[in-house]
Amino acid sequence: MQVNGYTIAPYADLNNADLSCANLSCANLRGADLRGADLRGADLSGANLSCANLRGADMSCANLSGADLIRANLSGAKLYGADVVSRLVGRATRSDGYEFFLWKLQDGTERVVAGCQYRTLAEYRAHVRSYSSYTKGQQTGAILAYFETLWRLA
Repeated sequence: MQVNGYTIAPYADLNNADLSCANLSCANLRGADLRGADLRGADLSGANLSCANLRGADMSCANLSGADLIRANLSGAKLYGADVVSRLVGRATRSDGYEFFLWKLQDGTERVVAGCQYRTLAEYRAHVRSYSSYTKGQQTGAILAYFETLWRLA
């Protein structure tokens, strides 16, 4: 399994590792030592975390959809805002290679995930107003308009 170009194996020692916003989708982290790890905003969808030690890990706003947490130690783990994704609604890439994903959560709400950004469509629209680059703002606005159309059809 690779994370940002690095191979991670089951039973890995990731004690206090900074894995915030990491793409750990479908990772085999069975039995891994993730005590105190920073997993804020990480994509753990479909990850095998069975028997993993997540004691004190910060998994705030992490995507745990389909993650296997059987016999995982979650003592003291922070799960604030961790959402379970129901399905992917849309995906788009800006000209600079930055990828955007529109997810439907199990509670029926939407989230746009791009890099470490994790926002509703309205929140992302407001965020785009802070862009200093006209081209970046225009392209991101077009992606959000596309996502809004997809969301109405979802």
